[in-house]
Amino acid sequence: MCGRFSLHVPPTEYSRRIAIDYGLNIQQNSSITWNQSYNVSPTSNVPVINQSLVVRVCRWGVIPHFSKESQLHGSNYTASLKTINARSESLEDGSSPLWNSLKSSKRCIIPVDGFFEWLQSGREKIPHFTKRKDGKMMMFAGLYDSKNSKNGNEQNIQSFTIITTRASSQFSSVHSRMPVILTQQGAVKWLDKSKMWDTELARLLEPFNDDLDIYAVTKEMSKPGSSKPSYVQPINQRKDGIKSFFAKQSQSPQKDGVTKEDLKKEESGDVRKEETESNLKREDKELNTAVKRSLEDAGGDSRKNYKPLKIAKKEQDNKTLDGFVKQG
Repeated sequence: MCGRFSLHVPPTEYSRRIAIDYGLNIQQNSSITWNQSYNVSPTSNVPVINQSLVVRVCRWGVIPHFSKESQLHGSNYTASLKTINARSESLEDGSSPLWNSLKSSKRCIIPVDGFFEWLQSGREKIPHFTKRKDGKMMMFAGLYDSKNSKNGNEQNIQSFTIITTRASSQFSSVHSRMPVILTQQGAVKWLDKSKMWDTELARLLEPFNDDLDIYAVTKEMSKPGSSKPSYVQPINQRKDGIKSFFAKQSQSPQKDGVTKEDLKKEESGDVRKEETESNLKREDKELNTAVKRSLEDAGGDSRKNYKPLKIAKKEQDNKTLDGFVKQG
């Protein structure tokens, strides 16, 4: 399936990009706007190109023209999430009444930067971004529908779905399905108003076999509604990517080139040093008290010949004690 894609081309550049990449001269009203996003999710409003080569901003997730008014708003609208994708097999075998009603006269293309898919790895899902290797925009094959709503002011709600097919050999390592990506010739045929549904159109719904650029991206993009340029960058090229993550773990925290382990050792050494100094001071006091008493007992010359005992200067290891220093 296809549940997320990126479209960050601004409205002012949109028609020019389509012309450069695919040679299509589309009609785009200058007043049309949309939210540029690196992370487009279902129910978002995005530009699509219909068979008249006119750009329309449509909601992602087809709302069938036969929908009831109660299905167009509030919590009931979540039903459209079930129609964000249309399986190519359903169009080919005619098993879906909804897609059958749209595939002859309501075909469209959805230009995007690329799309996201999650690779299931054990219990973990790793998001991957896929784009064209040649740098062109991708052209998804799609279908659209419109529904008049009478909630308040009458309005025409236009919505679309993205057609999916089996995965190409290159993409199959990520997922079993992928969007139908059209070539330049395929896009022209898909939008041809004179063509009703036939086997030639059905053959366009094949896996895209040109080179694609596929790579893992940050899990941050899994949150709907969020958008950052880093979402479409390879995780191993981001400043906060995998390589940087492990580098930070091995170096951080640092202080003047000292690693975390060094700081722990230094801290441990300081504690031992403080304990040694404290013990030495206590022993120094006890020994001097004992000598003082001894001198008092000896009396006379003994008092003159001795001064209070001192602990000799500590060696660098703070562990050794010199003897008493005798005066005269």
